Amino acid sequence: MAMRAAGSLLLAVLNSLHAWLQQQPDVCLPKIKETHFFSNCDIFHRGIDWYRTRFPTPAPDAVIGEVCPDYIFSDRTPARIRKWNAKPRVVYVFRHPLERAFSHYRMSRRAGNEPLDFPSALRQEPQRLSTGGRFAYANYSYLARGRYAEQIELWQRELPQAESLFVKFDDLIDAGETGRRTYEQICDFLGVTSSPAIADRSLRLNVASASRSSLIADLIHKPSSVKKLVGRCIPSRDLRHRMMLALEQWNLRPIRQQEEIRVPPQFVEEARQQIRLLALITGLNLDDWLARTFLPAPVRSAA
Repeated sequence: MAMRAAGSLLLAVLNSLHAWLQQQPDVCLPKIKETHFFSNCDIFHRGIDWYRTRFPTPAPDAVIGEVCPDYIFSDRTPARIRKWNAKPRVVYVFRHPLERAFSHYRMSRRAGNEPLDFPSALRQEPQRLSTGGRFAYANYSYLARGRYAEQIELWQRELPQAESLFVKFDDLIDAGETGRRTYEQICDFLGVTSSPAIADRSLRLNVASASRSSLIADLIHKPSSVKKLVGRCIPSRDLRHRMMLALEQWNLRPIRQQEEIRVPPQFVEEARQQIRLLALITGLNLDDWLARTFLPAPVRSAA
């Protein structure tokens, strides 16, 4: 299949963006969001032909790419992309580092992978990342993934000819005029010729949620004899993945009251330093991020 491999990349934090762009007839995204092809060594070794099979047949002159937040955090990704496309268009969508960390933490809790409270998880992150391998990389990299400046610098060094667009998460998810203009900006940058108004942006897939059943959450996210049996009965990896995604969506319930984000003061200051660096590199106005306050974490006395 003829294809501009990774013609556009969306380093997004938002499932909804994938859903919106899928509605544009001249945009070709993977059948299942987040292939992790360029960031996961085991998947990358399957080869570019395998990657091509993740996409439907594109329309002529379609914009081809994917939404995959893991790519910006992986130090292997940009060099791997350069092998097939040295001039991609890259959309970076940034969320406040601490709000991003808390959303990530809540996802790890929902999957049954995080036993600690949020402040303790932040304190334990360096040790976990140094000893935990791929599991810790996926589940416990709360603050590390919000150090955007160093990640952008790597991407620009490895892909100096790439075109970049920097977007604030807050602007993209805005339900009013700001959100509409931001989505139009992304479409225009990517070269989407169909009208952005086609997309139903009321479709939101990132609402705060929790699991209805911890047993079902464990079935989805953890190894089990049941999953092995399903694997034997349903050999198609894609079909199994779709089934698990559907089951996970069914098992989620919206969180109607926002949880309090309690953060140790040293991490608030670190986040502010990272925000200043990001503003300097991208030119984004992040004054509202700097002005945000967070509840102090309780101080634990030494036992």
